[in-house]
Amino acid sequence: MRGEILSYDDVSGTGLISGDDSIRYGFGRSAIQAGGVIATGARVDFVPEGLEATQIMVLAGSPAAAFGQAAHSSYVARDTGGGYDIKSAMLSFNGRLRRQHFWISWLILFGASLVTGLIPSSAT
Repeated sequence: MRGEILSYDDVSGTGLISGDDSIRYGFGRSAIQAGGVIATGARVDFVPEGLEATQIMVLAGSPAAAFGQAAHSSYVARDTGGGYDIKSAMLSFNGRLRRQHFWISWLILFGASLVTGLIPSSAT
């Protein structure tokens, strides 16, 4: 799976990766393949095991890996803290929704259309 390094603490040797599946994975220094430069914003390829990232390989084409700066991506995942936020899901056009939040929104809209379809309209 691919993702981006969100943070890394050199003292404790631990960090956080945001996977392309919008889930955050923790990792330790020992999970980084040899020769990888750990930098915030670097694109990585890793193997998820539960909520831990293992076998992490820093991708060579990553701007952060080459220059040690955060990569700027057009992909923005909305992190609502795990809960469903109807305002963010229905009224925001920035970023992406998780699959579960998309289907919850779809069911809400489908249910609302069923209810409004049952209400008789007054035709004059």
